Amino acid sequence: MAVATLVFRSFTRIRVALFRQALSCGHLNGDVEPEIKSGKSISPSALDRLGNVDFHTLFALAALLRGRSVSRAAAQMEVSQPAMSRTLDRLRIVFQDALLVREGNHMLLTAHGKELLPIVEKLLETTAQLAGVNAPFDAATQVRHFSLACNEHIQLSLAPSLLTALRTAAPSITAQFSPLHRSGAVDALASGELDLCIGSAIPSAPGIHTSLLYSEAFVCVMRKPRHTGGKVRISLKDFCALPHLDVSPTGLTLLGELINRTIRKQGGSRQVVYTISSFMAAPQIVSETDMICAIPARTARRLALPDNVVVAELAFEAPATDVSMYWHNLTHRDAACDWLRAEIRRALPAR
Repeated sequence: MAVATLVFRSFTRIRVALFRQALSCGHLNGDVEPEIKSGKSISPSALDRLGNVDFHTLFALAALLRGRSVSRAAAQMEVSQPAMSRTLDRLRIVFQDALLVREGNHMLLTAHGKELLPIVEKLLETTAQLAGVNAPFDAATQVRHFSLACNEHIQLSLAPSLLTALRTAAPSITAQFSPLHRSGAVDALASGELDLCIGSAIPSAPGIHTSLLYSEAFVCVMRKPRHTGGKVRISLKDFCALPHLDVSPTGLTLLGELINRTIRKQGGSRQVVYTISSFMAAPQIVSETDMICAIPARTARRLALPDNVVVAELAFEAPATDVSMYWHNLTHRDAACDWLRAEIRRALPAR
C-alpha cells in the first residue's frame, strides 16, 4: 500500500499547527504572510484555507510540485487527470498563487511553488515519521513515473535490460530518459524535476547522494585489418598515428579530454579530426573513412557494426571513466526511488 494511502487513512485532516510551523517564514501570499511577519495570529480566513488541506491533498501538492505535470501527478496519486486539475485549482485558492504555469509544452513552478516544495517535502517526511509509516514499494501494483537523465552511451548499455525488467516486474511504472546536462543536474534533482541522474563528474553539492555503478574502460572502433585472427589489439603508437573521430553527446568533450590525459601520461598525443554527438553514427563513419573512434566498452557491445568494422582492445593503459548514480535528499528515503536504484544495479550488463 502506498505511503500516501497509509497516512491518509491514519489521519483525516492535517494539523494546522504543523502547517503553521512549516509556513512560519512567510510562505503564504495574501492575508497570511503579513500577519506572520508582524507576529500577529493567523486570521480565521487563512486558517479556514489551511483547514481545507488534508493529507491526501498535501501529497497531491507534493506530486504536482515535484513532477510539474498534472497528468504525472494524477498517475502517481491514482486519480483521473480532471480530478487532479480540480485539486490544483483548490490549492491555488489555498495558497493564493498559481503554483504551476504553462510555458510552451511544459509546466513551470512559480517562485512561490519553488519555495513550497522543500517545505511540503519536509512536512510529509515528518508526518510519515509521526504515523510510523515504513511501507515497502509494491512495484507489481503501484503506479509511478520516474524521470531520469543520462546520455546516449549509458542509455545504450543500460536501458534495454532495465526496461525489459521493469515491463515484467512493474507494468504500471513509466519512465522518461532525457540527456544529462551536468551544469543543471544538481538543480534538476533538488527541484524534483529529476529523480535520478546517471553519469560522470556531476558536481558535488549539499543534499546530493552518489553511488558508483561501474568503472568502464575504452576500446577502439576501427576498420578491420586485412590480416587478423582472434582479438584485434591496437598499440599506443598506432592509436596516436591514426586520425580520430570523437563523440561528445553534450558538446563538452569530456570523454575526449579523458582520453587525451591518459595517453599524454604515456608520452602520446592524437589528432582529432571530427567530433560528433552520437555514438550510434560512429561505426558507419569509421567504416567509410580512415578514422578510428575510442568509445566506452559497454557501449561498443551494443552498437551495430558494419562488416568491415571491428572493436579493438587497447594494448596500453586504457582510459576509463566512472559511472555513478546521483540523487537528492528529496528521494533518498523514497521507497519507490530506492527500488528503482536497486533495479538499475541488477540490470547492469556484464563487463
